[in-house]
Amino acid sequence: MELKHGIHKFEGMTGVNCYWTTSDEGVVVIDTANPKSETKILDQLKAGGKSTEDVKLIIITHADIDHLGSAAELKNLTGAKIAIHESDAAILKGEEPMKEAQGFFKFIFKIMMGFFKFRTVDPDILLKDGDEIAGFKVLHTPGHTKGSIMLFKPNQLLITGDTLLSDSHAQPRGPIKLFTPDMKQAWSSIRKLHDLNFEMMLPGHGKPILENAGEKVRVLMEKKHLP
Repeated sequence: MELKHGIHKFEGMTGVNCYWTTSDEGVVVIDTANPKSETKILDQLKAGGKSTEDVKLIIITHADIDHLGSAAELKNLTGAKIAIHESDAAILKGEEPMKEAQGFFKFIFKIMMGFFKFRTVDPDILLKDGDEIAGFKVLHTPGHTKGSIMLFKPNQLLITGDTLLSDSHAQPRGPIKLFTPDMKQAWSSIRKLHDLNFEMMLPGHGKPILENAGEKVRVLMEKKHLP
């Protein structure tokens, strides 16, 4: 589904949002959903007039299985480079375990890990805060994971991974929320957004916010008395 500003949302990715766009080099895939999603991704790119060979870059917003699950397979099929923040790279490589969910979600994730086994893979690009990649500025926003990032295009959009979410049952102008293991760290990360202007917020879960997203984020920050 095409949104605005050249961004497309993959459809049918169970429980997660993933996106694609184009840069000067070719197609950029942002997150790869759960394991065994590579065929859906490539089929939708083909429907959008893109070939397997057009995919040049895969950016992972954070190292959760529902965001990096098909990264290895997609890289193998396309030859694309994989980019992830340096603090989450060891999880993608299989050198560190994924974070452990708490409460009810711990049970859910245990079931998911039983059904979904992701293939580890070495990233090609290690991202840091402030890097520029495929026309985006990288914002390091730890809290959900150590290496969580957002991708920012001034006056256009902010791709938030799981650092900021929208209410799954709300309309596109609906509320914004945080749901993360380290709330204190996450709120500290959100301070980076105070002076940023963007029309759309594209979260990893919930409905994309297509209008006035920057103002909605500032309202959220004011409620929490963030400077």
